[in-house]
Amino acid sequence: MNEDLVETTIIRLDEGEKIPVNLDIFDGMICLGGPMDTWMEEQYPWMIDEKNKIKEFVLNNQKPYLGICLGCQFLGEILGGKVIKSNPPEIGVLNINILDNKKKDQIFGNFDNQIKALQWHSYEVSELNNSDVTILGSSDITKFQIFKYKNHAYGIQFHIEVDENTIIKWSKVPELKNALEKYLGKNSIDELDKLLRNNIQEMNNNTKKLYENFERASKEQKRREKNSKSARVAKKLEQLKMTNELIDKIKSRGPDFSGFSVLEIIERTKSILEVDIPYQVEQRRVGDVAKIVSSCSCLLYTSPSPRDLSTSRMPSSA
Repeated sequence: MNEDLVETTIIRLDEGEKIPVNLDIFDGMICLGGPMDTWMEEQYPWMIDEKNKIKEFVLNNQKPYLGICLGCQFLGEILGGKVIKSNPPEIGVLNINILDNKKKDQIFGNFDNQIKALQWHSYEVSELNNSDVTILGSSDITKFQIFKYKNHAYGIQFHIEVDENTIIKWSKVPELKNALEKYLGKNSIDELDKLLRNNIQEMNNNTKKLYENFERASKEQKRREKNSKSARVAKKLEQLKMTNELIDKIKSRGPDFSGFSVLEIIERTKSILEVDIPYQVEQRRVGDVAKIVSSCSCLLYTSPSPRDLSTSRMPSSA
């Protein structure tokens, strides 16, 4: 399989399509905008599952996410922020200031310090005080124009997914047309359409740059996860080898082998399970074993008394 190829699955939630239950099959997620708002779950019940899936993908799976407009607001809410009414709404081809901390960012590091973008929103993310969130871009009205969570999830309030016909197409959506004419006037559609077309080349260049960077970042994370998994498998194989060597050691000692100390067993168990096992060394009590003897398939273990359930206890000669 060619790892450079990208297979895309488009899910139209507003048309009744469902998000797959198993999100592990996806390496990245992009959530676009719409005329609805984040609280309209009764009117658009599919938004409930969408929010839950984004939360699972971003917080639990820690996989790359790109949220645009409504998708940006979903991310903001999931991370503990609020979505409030913009004052005033941002509609038009406007400037976005990319902050200096973008220089080392994997998505926006090669963007200019200021870009033009299509804005068409009357609500925005606010009060996002999550310590893992970094603001990468702002406008005169909206503070959280671009933000990221850790290094894998991005929220973008403006619209980067535009072409020269976007204004005409969106003006056919009643909610969008009404918002545009309310704030910019009756003739605003033609004026905004002309403004978009005059800047479309720059905007499309930024769109191409964004998606290429997001795709590359998603592939790099997948490779890191694959390498990490391979390393874990290699470690497990090494531990299995060590265990087999231990079994061979037991066999070679014959029937007179007197066993391993409790401490040896604890240390080996910690190594295999990769967990910490707390213990304390005390004087041996009546009934405590000094060593544990195992066959090749069964380990004999003496359970602690009820008063010892809070911590492991070991005789001093362990």
